[in-house]
Amino acid sequence: MDKVRRILVHVCKDRAASQRAQFVQSITGHFMDGGDDEVEVNCSLEKNQFILFRGDKGQGIPLKRPAFCPIKHLSAREAAAIPLDVQQRGVDVGVAILLQTANQRVLLTRRAKELRIFPNVWVPPGGHVEPDET
Repeated sequence: MDKVRRILVHVCKDRAASQRAQFVQSITGHFMDGGDDEVEVNCSLEKNQFILFRGDKGQGIPLKRPAFCPIKHLSAREAAAIPLDVQQRGVDVGVAILLQTANQRVLLTRRAKELRIFPNVWVPPGGHVEPDET
């Protein structure tokens, strides 16, 4: 079996060197002053890093943080309670599937109550993406 590789999200602003996205960071807010929920980005995959960066207006892919994002609603006290090893692990490239029915219903799953991070939170189904699945 092949060794599983982590592909971490990196962000690059204003042509500076890319930096690893932080677990409690708003990716959209990184690019916009004031922490807006939508931004247009470009991306590349280099040296096992998925890099998001601002491109020319109209040339990128819209990236929007949903209103129910747990990070958006995280208080300073809750963020401080996240174990340091989790805060420092970075953000893995992942995938979420949004399934919407004809009558506008969306499929969500609920995280287990026993989880350390975001227990009992409703989220879209998803998970990690292996490099050969992209």
